[in-house]
Amino acid sequence: MEEDDGRDLETGEGLAFGPSVEVARADDRGRLVRARREGVKAGETVALSEVFVWAYMPRETKRLCAHCGRALLPSTARRCRGGCAHTWYCPPPSTENRDGDSTLYKNEDGEIVEKMEKMMVDKSSCEREGDRYHGLGGGGAGCRSMRRYDAAVATGLRKGTLAPSLFGSQEATMFARLVIGVLTHPDRRQRALTFALEPNTHALSPTRLAQYEQMAEVVAASISLPRGARKVTKDDVVRLLCIQQCNAFGLSNGEGEMTGVALYPALSLFNHSCMPNCAAVDDGTGSKRVCAIKTLVAVPPGEELTISYIDLDLTRELRQDKLEESYAFRCTCARCRAPDADDSPAVAAHLRRITCGSCGGSLIPAPPGQELTVACNSCPLVVQRPNDGDDDADALSSSGTTVV
Repeated sequence: MEEDDGRDLETGEGLAFGPSVEVARADDRGRLVRARREGVKAGETVALSEVFVWAYMPRETKRLCAHCGRALLPSTARRCRGGCAHTWYCPPPSTENRDGDSTLYKNEDGEIVEKMEKMMVDKSSCEREGDRYHGLGGGGAGCRSMRRYDAAVATGLRKGTLAPSLFGSQEATMFARLVIGVLTHPDRRQRALTFALEPNTHALSPTRLAQYEQMAEVVAASISLPRGARKVTKDDVVRLLCIQQCNAFGLSNGEGEMTGVALYPALSLFNHSCMPNCAAVDDGTGSKRVCAIKTLVAVPPGEELTISYIDLDLTRELRQDKLEESYAFRCTCARCRAPDADDSPAVAAHLRRITCGSCGGSLIPAPPGQELTVACNSCPLVVQRPNDGDDDADALSSSGTTVV
C-alpha cells in the first residue's frame, strides 16, 4: 500500500533515538539498536516516541480515553462524534455533574478526585486531537471504516458466515481496530515505517495465518479511504496483522491485565532478550501516550540494546512457549542458549538488580548525574542504590537476541 519503503528504519535517521545509539544490521538477526563507541550510561534515555496507533480491548473503550489513555467516568466520557462505538474521549472542562460542581474524574490510581484547572484544560483537547486522525477532522476514514467493520461482523455472525470463536473475541476486535487505525492514519511516514517492520509471517502457525486471512477479508472490505487513495488489499491487512503480533507493545492496567496494544514503529527495532539491558517506560506527561526506552545498566560500546517482551522470572521452557505463542519466535539470547543459565548466580544477581521484587517490573536507575536511586516502571517503589558498579558484567550481554 505504501509508496515509501521505510528506509529510515535501516539508518535510524530522523527517528526517536538518542545520540548514544545507532541502528545496525546483523547478518543472522536483521535490524537492531546498539551502543555507539562511547557506550551508554545506566539510566540514560536512548529513545523516546509518541504512540503512532493504539487500540483497546472492547471492554475498555468507555473506561479509557482513546487519545491520552487516562481513566474515564462513564457518565462524563465523550463518544466519537462520528458515532463509532470504540472511541471515547475525556470530557471538556465545561462538563458539570448533577450538583453543578466541577467534574469529578477517576485518576490513575482509581480514586475519584476533582481535577485542577490545568489538568482539565489538557483533557479538553483529547476529542479535538483525536478527531484529527480518527473522526470528522481527519475525513472520518477511521471512524467510518470501524463502523463498516462492526456492521459486517454483526451480519456475518447473525448469518453464520463468520466464526464466533474468532470474530466474537475481544482480541479480534482490538487487532482490527489497530490495523484500521494504521491504514486510515494521515501520517504517511509512520505508515511506511510500520509496513517496513518485520512481519515474521513464516514463523506463524498455519492456524494463526488462516485466522488472519479470514480477518483480512472483512477488514479490507471495510476500509473507506478518500477518493483517489490507493486501494487496500487483503495482503496489506494480513501483513499488518502479522506485524502487530510481532511488534506491538502490550498495554496493561495496575493489576497486570492486558487492556490494549500500541504501535511505536521506531521502538520496535529494540529486540527481545531474557537478559535485557533496557526497559520500556510510559513517559506520557502530556495529552498523548509517550514511550521511552531507558538503560537498566551501563552498556559497553557496540553492544546491542534490548528489552524484554515477557516476565523474566519464567523458566526457559515457559519463556520460549510464551514468546512463540505471542510473538512468533524462539529466543536465542545468552540466557536461553545455556540450558543451566537460570540456575547461574550471575544471572540471578543481574535479574535482582533490574527487576522489582514487589511487582516484577523493571528497576530504572536515575539519569546520569542524579542521586543514586532506582524506580520501578510499574509500581511506586523507589529505593537507594550504592554506587557499586555493574555486577556480573559477563551476564549482561544481550548478543544473540532474536530479531522480531
